[in-house]
Amino acid sequence: GWVWVHSERRLFARTGAWADQEDYGGDLELGIEQRELFLDGNRTELSVFGSRGKFSSLLGFRATYGVQLAMLHWSGSYEYFQSNQLGFTDDNDDLNHHRLLGNLDLTRDSGWNLSLRGGLERWSDKTAGVAGFYLQRSF
Repeated sequence: GWVWVHSERRLFARTGAWADQEDYGGDLELGIEQRELFLDGNRTELSVFGSRGKFSSLLGFRATYGVQLAMLHWSGSYEYFQSNQLGFTDDNDDLNHHRLLGNLDLTRDSGWNLSLRGGLERWSDKTAGVAGFYLQRSF
């Protein structure tokens, strides 16, 4: 849910729960969104989140900045979280994770939408790149 606390600012909360044959747990995210911070049509979001399951837990934060210009939307975000794997040795149970993501969406009056996504992720001493695209037409 969310609540507007000012004409350009809102607080939000998200929660979830899951269960399957091997695991169960829940998650929670709390944040604030500010509109029109630097440019017209923008949105800045800061949030903290956590998750707890039978075999792991994590705690982190996320910062996102996005701009909507007519039929073009772009955004960038940074995320950090620490994951704790239960049942592993002390030297091998805490993983620090950094994620930097970018997104570009182009929508046309003809119904076409193109989304491009890319980013970098780093956890412990490993680095990976992520890339993707999505093309759809609505009619």
